Amino acid sequence: MKTVDNKIQPFTASYQCIDDEAQIYAFTLQDISPQIERQEKMYQRQMLRKTIAAQENERKRISRELHDSVVQEMLNVDVELRLLKYQQDMAQLIEKSEHIELLMSNLINDIRDLSVELRPSSLDDLGLEAAFKSYFKQLEYNYGLNVVYQSNIQTIRFDSEIETVVYRVVQEAIFNALKYAGVYEVEVTIQQTEEGLIAEIIDRGKGFDPNLKPQGTGLGLYGMNERAELVKGTVNIETHIGKGTIITLEVPV
Repeated sequence: MKTVDNKIQPFTASYQCIDDEAQIYAFTLQDISPQIERQEKMYQRQMLRKTIAAQENERKRISRELHDSVVQEMLNVDVELRLLKYQQDMAQLIEKSEHIELLMSNLINDIRDLSVELRPSSLDDLGLEAAFKSYFKQLEYNYGLNVVYQSNIQTIRFDSEIETVVYRVVQEAIFNALKYAGVYEVEVTIQQTEEGLIAEIIDRGKGFDPNLKPQGTGLGLYGMNERAELVKGTVNIETHIGKGTIITLEVPV
């Protein structure tokens, strides 16, 4: 209902007969703004708790990655460098030096991979197309996952927030497929249409029961929907046990 100052005010209306013979009726309007405000605050608190929990899970995962790869490699390099000063034989000295070079190379690769996973510079500098191609090469090299990629966006740039959302949703969908679907190939299609930007991720793996809470990591399926809502987008998930999963993101541009 519109108020005198042309604002929309939520009301509930009730109508009842007081005296039918005398034709007395009551029509009541009740302002439900306080209830709606309470519901909105409750929803916001729930979303905040879920977001904080998801962020903490992501921090834990990054911490494990750093400890299991980067820190271990650095410790190995430290030990090898300490032993190097005790080498008297030139052949052994060269061999140890080459081994340290290999450890440093592995360390650099681990840091680069983690950096790309956190925030690829190509996404900011060159856009979605370049960022995806780089990410898919990394997936094939590190995990043996083949990504069949098709798109019509090429060098087109979009709003930075939209590019971030599309990249993260695709990344999360692929990561879940890699970890839970039991597949070595994923299909990714990015299309710009009259309606907006559409990203489709298909795996032909295990699938899951959509009525049950699926497994997930990081921000998971909840995070996909939350990210999409930030740019007025939607995420649709089609899945059946044994028949794979199709995740479709639609974002207006």
